[in-house]
Amino acid sequence: MKDPRRGRLALRLLQSLAFGGLLAVGSAFTGVAPARAWAQEGGGDELDQLAAETTRLARAGKDDEAIAKLKEFLAKEPTAEQAYKLRDRIDSGIWISLLAKGGDAENIAKRILELATGGERMHREDPAAIKAAVLELRSDDYIARRKAVSTLVNQAGPYSVPALVAALAGSPDTDVRATICYALSLLGSEGVLPLLPVLKSSDPVIVKNAITILEKSHDPRSAGALATVAEKHPDPTVQKHAREALSTIEGASGRSAHDLWLGLASRYYGASASPIKQAGMTSPIWNWTDQGLVKSEVPRELYWLRLAEDAAHEALAASPTSIDARAWLVRALVSQAHVASMVNVSLANDSNLARAMGTDAIERAIETAKADNDAVGQAGAAEALGTNEAQGLDAIKSAIAAVTASTGRGQTTDDPATTVKILIDAVDQSAVRHVLVIDPDDDARRNLVGLLTDQGFFAVGEKGGLRGLVRTKRSAPPDLVILRAEIQDITADRVVRELHDDYRTKDVPVLLVSDAKDLEKLKSMWGDKVKGVKPWPLPVTGGEVADAIRAMLGPETNPARQQADAVAVKAAEALAAISASPEARAQYPLAPEDIKRIGQMLAKKDEIRTPLLVALGGLATSRDVATSDELRRMIGDASIAAPVRAAAARSLGQIWGSSPAPEEVVQSLASALADADAAVASAAGDGLRVANLSPEKRLMVYAAHKTPADVLSGKKAEGDAKPEAGGDAPKEDADSNKN
Repeated sequence: MKDPRRGRLALRLLQSLAFGGLLAVGSAFTGVAPARAWAQEGGGDELDQLAAETTRLARAGKDDEAIAKLKEFLAKEPTAEQAYKLRDRIDSGIWISLLAKGGDAENIAKRILELATGGERMHREDPAAIKAAVLELRSDDYIARRKAVSTLVNQAGPYSVPALVAALAGSPDTDVRATICYALSLLGSEGVLPLLPVLKSSDPVIVKNAITILEKSHDPRSAGALATVAEKHPDPTVQKHAREALSTIEGASGRSAHDLWLGLASRYYGASASPIKQAGMTSPIWNWTDQGLVKSEVPRELYWLRLAEDAAHEALAASPTSIDARAWLVRALVSQAHVASMVNVSLANDSNLARAMGTDAIERAIETAKADNDAVGQAGAAEALGTNEAQGLDAIKSAIAAVTASTGRGQTTDDPATTVKILIDAVDQSAVRHVLVIDPDDDARRNLVGLLTDQGFFAVGEKGGLRGLVRTKRSAPPDLVILRAEIQDITADRVVRELHDDYRTKDVPVLLVSDAKDLEKLKSMWGDKVKGVKPWPLPVTGGEVADAIRAMLGPETNPARQQADAVAVKAAEALAAISASPEARAQYPLAPEDIKRIGQMLAKKDEIRTPLLVALGGLATSRDVATSDELRRMIGDASIAAPVRAAAARSLGQIWGSSPAPEEVVQSLASALADADAAVASAAGDGLRVANLSPEKRLMVYAAHKTPADVLSGKKAEGDAKPEAGGDAPKEDADSNKN
């Protein structure tokens, strides 16, 4: 006995196809080897003969023979156009019977109907035919006009709307406009989705005509858009017209645009979970732009979710303070990203935008998804929320003890302030390359130290050669010495000799600087004769000497500096751990000057400054303007490593988590959403999630960075951009009942 549910499903499948749907069927069947292709595009008499023979066999109860005929058809690798023509030549009842039969019959029928959908789409989307039919609407011949209306409504369907709207805006003739409105009204439910964006036109006459047409459809999908016009359109007469249209839709009158859009978002989102899966092609999304009504193609797997996202966006635009609208945006965005990952479409931006909707919206999304048994939405929102598990206090104390022991301080002090100072000092001694400047000229020495500091070096100065040598023996040796040849207390030769005689400094290179007039003399005395000594002319400029120093030092640091580096990394990580733990912050409070010092050490190596940035996210506040500005600079500097920029983005959001984030902070984070590096873009989303943004600013961020619909399928949006030539926009309403 046949399962009656299978028959009902078959009917639903065929109905879906009747409106241009496409069925995901996986592997339709096996065992069919490629045979000769159809001789010509249309298939000609062969298609007629096949359709007639298949129909005869099916009506005679010879289903197996009918199926064999269709199998032969598929073996010849037909085009979508041929499948479309065959579909229309065979009665729909036969297709329903084959779909309900199951097995090979169902798979073969699905495959042909799937191909036919593509052919139907090409048949309907014929720009030349649509343009010709629209032009024919101006004809004085009544029969020609009726034929054109029939072509636009029955053949082109919703794909005729852009051309019809453009013609409506461009025709001064009342009779022509009336015919156009008549054609649009005959589209019924098929015309609703492309007509809704027309309500955003700046031309009140076009908007009123669109309202009149939508009113006749009584379609609940138009309720939110009509309510938006009723609430916000600048023309009171247009508002009144929209309210009247809204009153004809059951359950819509008296409800806000926000509520109606949210209800639509929920229904669209629910439709995405339909057991009838559409796949393999695209569906149109319609939008109003400065050029008019345009169509973008969206993969059908994402179609309902994209409609849900757009509806949630409209709800948020209607009520920017609505946390429910932002929560629906989160669910739609993360679900799209999930589905896209399964059909090889990259939608990382959607996940990042979901984070930008804010922690409160993400938490609401998790709550509502759980209540709706929406596992995908719940998991995606939870991932957008993220987790930052703080280390335990004992682990942090152990890390501090390791740093203290490495610095030669012995046991950890009981004084929290001293402990913090030890950690910060350890970071400060890291191997940002140390340069010792020995120059008796105070102004020149201080200027050079400043130049080197700006270039990312840790530079110190001494006035005399003896004091310089003492410094190298009492502290970690420098990576390079810049020595003025004309020092006064001892000779430059003695300084170089003593450096080379000490095993700790024997490999430290020396940049020997002198006036240009003495440079040749220095070269003859030193040149390449003494390893690691390089003459250099005065005046010394920051960029040039920095490049020379880097070339002399190479990638390696001396062992003492390497050890200092390792300790600095541990100290920076300990500071980051303290910042992430409320308990640790209470035990080791950092004074404002401590936080300021951390903010001044962001030029260090990446493995050091990355945890420092994490620390600043938990410690700095909006009062630390210099730190905030430096983080914004780092985020926008593409030459900085991505993990560092990502840490800067997250920390910038945290710094502005309590005080309202200023426009420049929002712009820095929002711009980073489009960063070429995925880690930076994701971190920017995290930064926006935790930053203190008004609902209006979150709406602005979403609207500015929303993934364009055409990006989803890689196809450029298209449509009849502008009104056709022939006159100014009409100044009065067209009579939509006139044909």
